[in-house]
Amino acid sequence: MKKLKSLFLATIIVGAVSFTGCTMWASPYGTEEGSMGMIYTDLTVGSPLKDNPNATSLKKGEACSTSIIGFQTDGDSSTQTAMKNADIKHLVSVKHHVTSVLGIYTKVCTIAKGR
Repeated sequence: MKKLKSLFLATIIVGAVSFTGCTMWASPYGTEEGSMGMIYTDLTVGSPLKDNPNATSLKKGEACSTSIIGFQTDGDSSTQTAMKNADIKHLVSVKHHVTSVLGIYTKVCTIAKGR
């Protein structure tokens, strides 16, 4: 009976650790931009496409998607949608903001800036 309890507990622990990675997000810029936390992640990655001295006059568009345990994903976090949301014709920079809690809930937003 004691072995059965130990086996059950080990199964629960392995399952819990396995599920923390269900909705992990891979940065298109590589791992040097930021890393995902197992418990909580709140990071922004990206860089300007080119230098822009008039950064204050830029439009900012955002497009988001969410995922729950990797089974259900909603939204459109594409760069095209972010540009469309702000009526941007000339793209200057693209960033991605990722928020994740235990890998169970993940929200990814694409932030586009331009004219």
